[in-house]
Amino acid sequence: MNRPKPGYVQDEALSGPARWLLATMVVELYTALKRAGVDEAEAQAAAVAVAERSTTHRLESVIDDIKRDLTDLKIRMAALEGRMVALEGNMQAMKWMLGFLMAGNVALLVRAFFPS
Repeated sequence: MNRPKPGYVQDEALSGPARWLLATMVVELYTALKRAGVDEAEAQAAAVAVAERSTTHRLESVIDDIKRDLTDLKIRMAALEGRMVALEGNMQAMKWMLGFLMAGNVALLVRAFFPS
């Protein structure tokens, strides 16, 4: 009895237990189809098709998750940029206030040491 090889589900997106689970599912499907009386070539083709569909679905799911994450990151980045602009404005105002305070202190020191 020729069983599909695990090589049929070789995919870089799957690693470790997921790859072996998918390979085992393909072999089990192939075996069940053979027991049901399906010819060997058709059973093998069906098992491979199911494996490919499962892998494709898994990859599409991962791609959708990545797209959602990127959208979330873009939204968060825009919010952070808004906060940065507000902080820069506050810093500019603080610089002016510090300048006026320093000028006032210098004026007081000049007046204290050089009375008119």
